[in-house]
Amino acid sequence: MAERTFKLTVVRHGETEANRRGIIQGHKDCPLSSTGRQQAELLGKRLSNSRFTHFFSSDLKRARQTMDAVVLANVSEASITEDRRLRERNYGIYEGKSFSNLHKICKRKKIDIENIKDGAAAEDTKDLYNRAVDFYSYLFKLLLDFANSNETLLSITDGSDLNDSDQTMKVNASVLITTHGGFIRQMLRYFYQDFSCSLLYDDIRQCSPNTGVSTFLVRVRSHDQKILVQRLELHSKRHLKL
Repeated sequence: MAERTFKLTVVRHGETEANRRGIIQGHKDCPLSSTGRQQAELLGKRLSNSRFTHFFSSDLKRARQTMDAVVLANVSEASITEDRRLRERNYGIYEGKSFSNLHKICKRKKIDIENIKDGAAAEDTKDLYNRAVDFYSYLFKLLLDFANSNETLLSITDGSDLNDSDQTMKVNASVLITTHGGFIRQMLRYFYQDFSCSLLYDDIRQCSPNTGVSTFLVRVRSHDQKILVQRLELHSKRHLKL
């Protein structure tokens, strides 16, 4: 089998009122604020000429509304697939409370915020990490099957912030994903630990800004099927400076 190459574009949803107020959303289904809708529209303009073979979104409104704004402005004809695995961490009984309040609770309980887990459906970051692994294991298999059944290469532009000029590359598939800040952090951990992605500790800890764009090139080597992930850009928000 020839080497397969895929481009991933991963975007955090636009701002919500809860984001602005520092309120924990988790699985609460909050819509975009007026600022968030403006951010999503600017994101759509930035990605309007980008070509995608697949669209995946968290099923929560804030992620889906962000995706809808991009698709409305985009030239691609792929349909949108909603996937619950792309949701934010479930914070259980702390959803609707402020992050500052949760930090106080964690200090009182002498537990790190990554590990607190109160409520029947609550998740810690291990649970969220496992969810990210499950989704990307599924996605990479899906893309391999797609590439093996479709030999047509897609010409795309790498307009990353790391380059002075856009560069054209050929890929087997190009995927856009709209998701959440906590999920993106665990995705980065997975890419770093399992796929030799060049990231610093602070890169993984940092939260993407609303509508921040991260892009990656995924290569599946022909001789041993090893997956390698190359970071192209991380948490870019240049569309918000227009």
